Amino acid sequence: MAHVPENVKQFVCSSCNVVHAGTPIHQADGTHSWEEPPACGACEGEEFVPMEQWIRHHE
Repeated sequence: MAHVPENVKQFVCSSCNVVHAGTPIHQADGTHSWEEPPACGACEGEEFVPMEQWIRHHE
């Protein structure tokens, strides 16, 4: 079977809405989890919302 690449989890900065790619964390079973960045590269904000929750976060 062909390898299927994982989708990168994305995080949105709560302060400036810049999107960041999560940092892949390798799991023992060969999969990945995704960690948000420690700070936003644009505004240095430290609060992030996962992309899939961003719309509900701003209602």
